[in-house]
Amino acid sequence: IQAHKILAKRSEVNTTIVGGLFLPESDWAHLHNLAAGVPGLTLKRFIPKLREAMSRSDVSVSQCGYNTALDIVLSGVSAVVVPFGDGNNEDEQTKRARRLEGVGALKVCEKADAESLAGEIEKALTFRSRRLSLDFNGGSSSTAIIAKLLTRKVRTTDWLEPVRKALVDRAEPVKVFFRDDDAGIENERFFRLLDVFESFATPLDIAVIPKALSSELAAQMTKRISNSRGLFHIHQHGYSHANHELANRKCEFGPARNLQAQFADIAGGQELLAAFFDDLPQPIFTPPWNRCTDRTVHALDQLGFKVLSRESRAEPLGLGRLKEIPVSVDWFAKRKGIAFTRRQIGTMIADELSSRNEVGIMLHHAQMDRSERSCLCDLLAVFAKSGKVQSRSMWSLFEASQKAERTFAHVI
Repeated sequence: IQAHKILAKRSEVNTTIVGGLFLPESDWAHLHNLAAGVPGLTLKRFIPKLREAMSRSDVSVSQCGYNTALDIVLSGVSAVVVPFGDGNNEDEQTKRARRLEGVGALKVCEKADAESLAGEIEKALTFRSRRLSLDFNGGSSSTAIIAKLLTRKVRTTDWLEPVRKALVDRAEPVKVFFRDDDAGIENERFFRLLDVFESFATPLDIAVIPKALSSELAAQMTKRISNSRGLFHIHQHGYSHANHELANRKCEFGPARNLQAQFADIAGGQELLAAFFDDLPQPIFTPPWNRCTDRTVHALDQLGFKVLSRESRAEPLGLGRLKEIPVSVDWFAKRKGIAFTRRQIGTMIADELSSRNEVGIMLHHAQMDRSERSCLCDLLAVFAKSGKVQSRSMWSLFEASQKAERTFAHVI
């Protein structure tokens, strides 16, 4: 407005100021007050086809945002820009303005004061912007690039053919649950895994390492679990996921530890989870590496646990009052140290679906990158489409077994 007043003293000039829809109403009212009674000055809140209006003008004055810069180039108007910058690495508009000035598309006003701006506008009246041979078909060009990449890397779901066949061949539905181990580490991948299960509305049992938790992580998990509408459930995964065996396979609750030591760790982990999550943890225990001993079972029983979850081929234990709900598929299964191929995993899942009425699939989010999560999405999509898979939580399976046992006892 002040630059217009300066120019009007030198020659006849008509200026239209466009506020835009996002300018605060108080600022817009202030501009109206400043412009009141100024000859040749018009204020408009919005112009539907701004680029066309620019092309009919002698000079355009603006900052140098992305859309505005494109409008300047496409309209061919002589333009003066005052790029926004805050002095704290906010220099996007300045860089864009300098590059466009370098190719002759516009002029940059160095100083953001009225006298300097008026001078630059006068110079722009005799400036003719250079027509640029830029590619403005960014949308279609990007689509073509993506399509080309997709033809190179098409993710196949052939590995799921055995799974599809096993489900088609089943006479009755099969109950399936997923258990993710090691919650407390690799947190970004953990929450990405929750995104996957939430998108398919599929329950997930989360085995949490008590000593790996922080207050911040526990708060994030609590919020996510509370908002999941019953999809996510947590239970105890050992204590610190530490190996205490020197001669045997890795184990936190193995033969090297007496009952007192095991009891202390399990109780300590139980207290930590209660402190972090209140009553959210379920009385389920998953031992690290899926290994434990009869001493572990005794300690769990004394501490009020109801369910033990290991691997289905683990050495049998005297469970007493505990119910075992095992996993039978390891998403990262190995044989003699060599990881299974995706096709072998598909065959293993299919075999379990054919031979069991309850199938548990064990995941480790820490090992799951984007590719692994994509394959998991493919499996969940097959499950959702089949109509033969009943997604369950471990606790719901426990409650169903207890109800069946009570019914059986009543009949007898």
